Amino acid sequence: MKTYEQLENEKFVFVDNKFFTKEYQEQYGIASILILALIQKNLLVRGQYIYNLQYLFDVLDIKKNNSTQQKKIKDCLVQLQKDNIIISDVDISKANNNQLIYVNIDIPETNYTVVYDFELDAIVKCKEENVYNLFNLFTFLKYRIGIKGYCYWNQTDIAYSIGLKSRKVVSRMVDVLEKELKLIITDNVGTKKFKDGSVKESNYMYALNYKGSKELLKTKKEEYKQELIEDGIKITTNKTANEKRSIKGRINYLVSLFEEDSISDDEVEELRQKEEEYYNLIKNDEDLLEKRIDEFVLFNPMVDEVITKEMTTEKEPKHFGKPNPMKKVDYETGEIIETKTGSVNELDNDNLDWLNGVEEKEEFWNEFEKKHNIKKEDTVDVINKYKPESLQFTEEQQEQYDKRYEITDITDDEWLDLLS
Repeated sequence: MKTYEQLENEKFVFVDNKFFTKEYQEQYGIASILILALIQKNLLVRGQYIYNLQYLFDVLDIKKNNSTQQKKIKDCLVQLQKDNIIISDVDISKANNNQLIYVNIDIPETNYTVVYDFELDAIVKCKEENVYNLFNLFTFLKYRIGIKGYCYWNQTDIAYSIGLKSRKVVSRMVDVLEKELKLIITDNVGTKKFKDGSVKESNYMYALNYKGSKELLKTKKEEYKQELIEDGIKITTNKTANEKRSIKGRINYLVSLFEEDSISDDEVEELRQKEEEYYNLIKNDEDLLEKRIDEFVLFNPMVDEVITKEMTTEKEPKHFGKPNPMKKVDYETGEIIETKTGSVNELDNDNLDWLNGVEEKEEFWNEFEKKHNIKKEDTVDVINKYKPESLQFTEEQQEQYDKRYEITDITDDEWLDLLS
């Protein structure tokens, strides 16, 4: 995730925004947008661009025996030259695959979209989708995002605007751009429920995966949600079965990376977020929750959801007793607080009031664990271990200590040996 300062040092190409019109698409085809971007990567100091046909075939992974695709690229270039979108002294229609071609490309002074080389390269290397359509979709979203930093578009309208077949195609490619290539991020306020009882999925909001975009998208989502509420529209977060399967599929993939120890830090955070999102979708389905509860890897529903809810219902402080019951450390300075007599093993019984009411606390946790099916070790033994009589030296230990050590000479390891 790059900052805007880092982006200032990145190489880039231009995409003329007029390319997103129906007239342009019908005249030159979707492939022309990507072809022009690839040629722009080879800028010479004199302002011209240089390429040959074989360079384009190699970058686009077009095999030597694929004459149909090679002809498609060449015909596109010929049409671009014919209409002076690219200008060259070489007749491209007669050029062989290895002939160097110098061209000028008219870059608009305004109304253009910048695409960085790392974005262009990521899309071209993608094997999962038609790279021409994928680049077209990405640049269109970037064009619409503009200086606002986000956009809010219906996927059916996006499909129509860039010549794709359907909303489903857009949705699938958005997933690739977001989840696989990590070039964009999306969010959704949820399902809109109108006063007449009808429901409608809200449009996705899009932003580029740059530093600060997540926070911006979250803010805009909350603003839009508030507008809907003020208009009397309720918001729910119900997901369709397909969306649930999509989330679970992504979780399964990330879990496999986690188990193979090949997962990145960003993917670890994504896995935790996806597991939390999936839990929130199924938590009201008791049968499904019971089936899936043990499959969570990073998100612990019992700790992150149930325990937090139970503990925060108390009006008293969310701990039993005092946070520093022994009063042996000054939390502000980190210094050891001097004891009354100076004895190393002195224990102030007055400061053990926090242990009062053990039976009531034990009863609370027993009921809590039974209610939520939590299995944990009994804590009574731990409490007993730290009773005053358990912490005091035996007479033999005290005598041994007095004979062998001065208080200034004892080390941490020796102290542990005495207590063992």
